[in-house]
Amino acid sequence: MIWHYFPIGMRFPVDGFSEDTKRACWRIALSAAFASDAKGTGLFEACEPFDPVSNGPVYTCIVCYAGIKQARAAGKTMHGLDRLTARLCLYDPLVQANYLESFGPYPVLAAIDDAGAIVPEEAGAFLPTEKVEPMRQNAGETLLVALASETGDAERMTRALGTLAADAGFRVRRLPLACGGRGTQNALLCARGGRIDSVSIETADGTKEKRTVGVIPGPIAVIEADERTAAQLVSKTLDLGMRRILLASDDAVELDPALDERLSETELVLLHGDEAAVLDRIGLKSAAKDADRIVTNRPALFENARVIALKDDGMADALQKALGIGKGVANAVDP
Repeated sequence: MIWHYFPIGMRFPVDGFSEDTKRACWRIALSAAFASDAKGTGLFEACEPFDPVSNGPVYTCIVCYAGIKQARAAGKTMHGLDRLTARLCLYDPLVQANYLESFGPYPVLAAIDDAGAIVPEEAGAFLPTEKVEPMRQNAGETLLVALASETGDAERMTRALGTLAADAGFRVRRLPLACGGRGTQNALLCARGGRIDSVSIETADGTKEKRTVGVIPGPIAVIEADERTAAQLVSKTLDLGMRRILLASDDAVELDPALDERLSETELVLLHGDEAAVLDRIGLKSAAKDADRIVTNRPALFENARVIALKDDGMADALQKALGIGKGVANAVDP
């Protein structure tokens, strides 16, 4: 599809693409859209099978604006709606035309007419029919939800806790933590705002597999590898034209001497368990300065801040108790 106007997509991590799931996402998306001027827009959808940070499918609710001023105002409003952003993907939560050009098809679900009424097409019969209440901006304390997860589900946990806090009126920023190994690429991408490229490497049995290369402002490439894949990934990253590389690994890595010549004009930093160095790079310390309180399962990182320390088990209950949030809010954790 070639966009003729100015679309904004809201990316929701989901378990699948059932009509119930889509309807739940659109209840949130429409409330966010009506927080600004949504008249005269078109509603579309996109189903992405996999997001590398949330590690699962993504459903994108797309509102297409006819005017650039209307779209700019809507985008600014959406970025300030914590009840929306807490539920979206950590990586690329809100996307616009250039991103959306890469995916499709985009079925037309409905239009919002000049009176503000939703007029569904046949494909949009599942859309919610109740009156849309515009989403309100939060004005409470700012919480930085910065969680580390050895099982790789920091995205899901920050979303669950962030949603809980946002629905109680808090301003929320979510970030994953990493310590120089697994999860470092995601932490850097989400904290610094980057993009993902993909490359192919050869496995031990000779087959090809896709691996991701994160690119953050600098530009700096961020890759995760073990001893078996490090040389291939570094070589492929150099092929992309990158000359500043962060290589994160849970294990100590020794690179193939054959790479020495290619690396002669390259800045390569090996990250391995050096949490302080990673934190400095991903900007968590500066994010903490802007937060009134920090929700984390690594409180020692923020010695001079107002920290709510949580454990993986019973995190939602602990957050409710620490913040005085009513238990009924927990029903709105997932879209």
